[in-house]
Amino acid sequence: MEKFDVIVIGGGPGGYLCAERAAHAGLKSAVIEKRALGGTCLNEGCIPTKSLLYCAKQYASAKHGADYGVHAENVQIDHAAVIDRKNKVVKMLVGGVGATMKANGVKVYATEGKIKGRGETAPLKSSRVTRPSPATVWSLRPAPSRLCLPFRA
Repeated sequence: MEKFDVIVIGGGPGGYLCAERAAHAGLKSAVIEKRALGGTCLNEGCIPTKSLLYCAKQYASAKHGADYGVHAENVQIDHAAVIDRKNKVVKMLVGGVGATMKANGVKVYATEGKIKGRGETAPLKSSRVTRPSPATVWSLRPAPSRLCLPFRA
């Protein structure tokens, strides 16, 4: 049974940053994330939307470039290439979060987590882990103002 000082349930922006800062403070930290590190913002919301918006702006600029003296013919949008670019951006950033966790010594469990009782938090479908301190932390979706809350059983 592996023991941690801090276990964060939820690997979104609040969760992974909380685990990273705990590790910087010398605490043995873990993150339990059932989907992908980065949470909704990185994987489904902010970042993918910004990538798609940037592609749309590039298309609009090329299509209406004549207004600025830039002439392009047969401007088309390749939907598959736009989605591929978005997926590559997300994959790169998720990989960066994972590399940061590894570099800071934060153990990442890619599964759903559950608070089992006082002092025990377990990633489902994985080995049981515990935290001896009275502060399990979980990251809530999608309320950014409430991402990092202490739990005291």
